[in-house]
Amino acid sequence: MNNLTCFIGLALLGLVAAGGVGSAEERNLCEILVDDECYWTEVHEIRDVNYTVASTICKTHRSVVAAIHTEEAYNQTMANIRSKIPPNRSWTVVWTGMKINSIFNHVLTPDVYISWFPGLPWDHKGAITKFTHIYLEVKRMENSKYQGMLYREGRTALRGVVCRKN
Repeated sequence: MNNLTCFIGLALLGLVAAGGVGSAEERNLCEILVDDECYWTEVHEIRDVNYTVASTICKTHRSVVAAIHTEEAYNQTMANIRSKIPPNRSWTVVWTGMKINSIFNHVLTPDVYISWFPGLPWDHKGAITKFTHIYLEVKRMENSKYQGMLYREGRTALRGVVCRKN
């Protein structure tokens, strides 16, 4: 790779980081608007998004990993994600910004809407592993009862993230 190629590549990265070509405004990242809160989602075909990557995706576009505060926001977010499920898949999983102490089944993020996946929360008495982050499992079939909120460790690779613009 020559110096010119390196310079062009670095310049493009600078534009994205500075709010240029890849800015949230230019990409129109207000896909869901509920109670003056602007949400957007990113869904990948493969499991390559752990919580750190999810946070970086959001921050890159002046956003944060989103907590879901109302049933309306939850329903619109699920519909948005559903519309982005790749054609070769029947479901997907994406991070939210909500946290949990799974040993005590205590949601740590205040004032959020919870719609647990059937069978949750689990009884973790005596558990060694502490799951800390809540994510959404979304099925292509809207009326499937096997979808909703679950929890894992942040290092788990999922397929995307729900973000909220700052």
